[in-house]
Amino acid sequence: MHSSPMKSALHEGYFVDDLGSEKPTRLEQMRKNSKENIDNLGVANDPAHEKLGKKPRPARRPNERYLSLILFSCFIAIAALLLSLLLIWGKLGKKCECSRTEALSTSVEKLTTDVGKMSSLEEKITSLQRDSIEKGNELKRARLSLDYLQDEHRNLSAKLNITESQLQMRDSDLASLLMGVRYNITAQVDIELSSLRNDLDQSKIQLIASDNETMKSLEAVNASFANEMEESPVSNQSFPLKLGSDTISVYCHVARLGPCGAGGWTLVMKMNGSKDTFHYDSEIWSNKTGFDVSAGMTGLDEKETKLPTYWKTSFTKICLGMKNSEQVNFILINKTADSLHSLIADGKYRNTSNGRDAWKSLLGSNGSLELNCNKEGFNAHTKFSGRPKARIGILGDEQNYCNSSDSRIGFGTGPDSNTCGNVAAWGADNGYRNITAMGYILVQ
Repeated sequence: MHSSPMKSALHEGYFVDDLGSEKPTRLEQMRKNSKENIDNLGVANDPAHEKLGKKPRPARRPNERYLSLILFSCFIAIAALLLSLLLIWGKLGKKCECSRTEALSTSVEKLTTDVGKMSSLEEKITSLQRDSIEKGNELKRARLSLDYLQDEHRNLSAKLNITESQLQMRDSDLASLLMGVRYNITAQVDIELSSLRNDLDQSKIQLIASDNETMKSLEAVNASFANEMEESPVSNQSFPLKLGSDTISVYCHVARLGPCGAGGWTLVMKMNGSKDTFHYDSEIWSNKTGFDVSAGMTGLDEKETKLPTYWKTSFTKICLGMKNSEQVNFILINKTADSLHSLIADGKYRNTSNGRDAWKSLLGSNGSLELNCNKEGFNAHTKFSGRPKARIGILGDEQNYCNSSDSRIGFGTGPDSNTCGNVAAWGADNGYRNITAMGYILVQ
């Protein structure tokens, strides 16, 4: 092992203090003092000393010599003690040096670890710096993109403002145009409505005048019938009848018609129940077109006819007749209307109150109806298709609610081929019936 600098200094008699200065050790100082004392003891009797021309020291007394020996012994003991202490101190120093070496090694290892950590931290810092640079570049690009978007936004806002202004101007123009169109249309419609109102007023005046003329014609016909009846007991014949601007020959019956009474009756229709001319669903009931008008002058025969009196003649009474074989039976309906067309053409139900026995009397003793329902009047029908219905007549049913009606008596009937007469089934009071009859409708 190599000796430390401290040991070398101790062997040479010196030690190095903390400031690096060389100082004599305490042992070396004691050696010097002992040598000086020995020299002093022999100098007084030394002839050589005298030869050297030095002044001899005075001889010491014996007690002084013993004292010097004692002191010398004490110095030797102290030196030995110090030497022992120095040896002990040297071992401690070696141990301390080892401890210091271990501590230094530990410090070096820790320092190495710290240096590694520092290197790692430096790498992380470098990485963070690179990331920071990249993020900065991205931020710059984002700022550039944001600036671009802001510029685009400003451009679009400017364009939108221009477009909004244009739209407002167009809306204003369209509003003005619409106002003008509305004004023109309103003015034109007002003019048209005013013209229509005038036309309607004129038509109303003409209709009123026509109705007045018709009433006057009817009164004249009735008066003529009455005069003819007074002059001749047989006066059932056709007479010229002015209906509006037209004058036609119409059969008028001035003789008594059973329960309908006398007084002059104007023919409206004649129908054959075995034909479908006057079927319930036929348009003949809703239109204003005559059918074989010439047959309207031949009286109560077998020829079918529909006269303009169906839609042009007002009345307060209706006389209904059915001919079964050679027998003709009549019933009276008290009803006021502008025309028979106004009561039937719209398809709405309008009731009458003659009663089931009166309707059955149209067929004499052969009439038959179910006991219930008894729905009578104009456009009598149920809400179910395929059930009996009549333009003028009565329906019967075994139930009170009329939904399952199986019997009828009337004019213009359906749904089957019997268009005028009596059909009865399912508990009818006079048995099953399917009687077709010749029907007559007259008004007064």
